Amino acid sequence: MKSLNVEKMEQIERGCGCSGAGICCEHWNLGRWGDWAVCFGCDGTFQYAEPW
Repeated sequence: MKSLNVEKMEQIERGCGCSGAGICCEHWNLGRWGDWAVCFGCDGTFQYAEPW
C-alpha cells in the first residue's frame, strides 16, 4: 500500500497498465481517510477513487 496527500491525488500520474475496461485500481491507505481504491486510466492519468 502507498500513502498519499489527498489534495495531490488528481495530480498523480502512473502507468499501471490496462484492464479490460481500460482502468486499473490500486489499494492505497489514506491515513485518517482509511483505505481507498485509487484508479487510473491506460495512460496513467487519475480517474477516480472510492472506499476500498
